[in-house]
Amino acid sequence: MTAHAHAAAAVDQAVAVGADGIEHASYMIRSAEGGPAQALATEEQLAALAASGIAVCPTLGGHIVESLAPASQRIQQALGAAVTPEVFVEMRMSILRRMTTFGVRLISGTDAGIARIKAHGRYIDAVIELGQVTGTVPALVASSSSAAAAIGLARPKGRLRRGYDADVIVVDGDLTADLTALRHVRQVVLRGVPVLPPAQS
Repeated sequence: MTAHAHAAAAVDQAVAVGADGIEHASYMIRSAEGGPAQALATEEQLAALAASGIAVCPTLGGHIVESLAPASQRIQQALGAAVTPEVFVEMRMSILRRMTTFGVRLISGTDAGIARIKAHGRYIDAVIELGQVTGTVPALVASSSSAAAAIGLARPKGRLRRGYDADVIVVDGDLTADLTALRHVRQVVLRGVPVLPPAQS
């Protein structure tokens, strides 16, 4: 069971019932006085989330100021006039940084198709954005073996190992040093069969 949870209370409920995964987990709280929303989580909440082992997908990919700017009015209507795209991005990234400190199990994903800023094909953006918080190697793990395990494909996907599907991308550059090399795909191999590189935009 995967839960969709933005509100802090909803994340707590997902932890309490033992969800397998949580989408978003933004820990949003609106003040009782009607002020702007904030992303708040106590140490106890984050420790419980980490201890649960639940896979958390923060649904990145487009969570940058430039992408969110066209939606600034909708963001402010939903979260409060003080929540600009800059504030929203910092709220999301701040919670992610704290999750990383507590050892929350993060996986990569995008919430693709829900809005223009969440168009299909932004998975690379999600990996790069996550890497800015977790570091490059953890982001690669979160987008490969951990993501495969979270959807029940721990075998045969997500690893380069005997007995697994040989799903590989070849890029120009060293991914452990720079995740933006994901934007420069030279070759795709699917189940051991080379296929044409994706169309370049």
